[in-house]
Amino acid sequence: MLNVTEYCDYEDGGGYVDINFSRQMKPYICMIEGKYTTQVLISSTRLKDTNASNLYQLLRQKISEKKDRYFEIGVDELKDELGLYTTKNKEKFYSYTLFKDLNKLVIKRSIETIKDTTEIKNTSVEIIERKQRKATKLRFSYRVDDQMKFEGF
Repeated sequence: MLNVTEYCDYEDGGGYVDINFSRQMKPYICMIEGKYTTQVLISSTRLKDTNASNLYQLLRQKISEKKDRYFEIGVDELKDELGLYTTKNKEKFYSYTLFKDLNKLVIKRSIETIKDTTEIKNTSVEIIERKQRKATKLRFSYRVDDQMKFEGF
């Protein structure tokens, strides 16, 4: 017999549910493989900032693709992944037209939050390609702390 949860409680008026999953569920939640993006559930739930959460999802996606230490991504592709755009009349308008603003207000803040909250540590970003002095491609480097992968179970 498989129990999914050990504990479940609705916080009346709080708008959220507290759930403790059973130890038998650990492989089904934390060790999904194949064409799925694996992530650490406790880390995902701790990230309250949207940009940090979106960047964490991107990092976990790359880790699931076996890019264990770094990946490279175009600046506009990063903005797409993080949802940093609006559309009007089927035309896409990116937020943070200056890279220094994107780096300061989104990337660095998100990296700091991810480092303090999740199993992904030592994250850094560097510009690896420029066109006319404008940053066009980035390399994200990181390390996964395996000790934190199963925290909370």
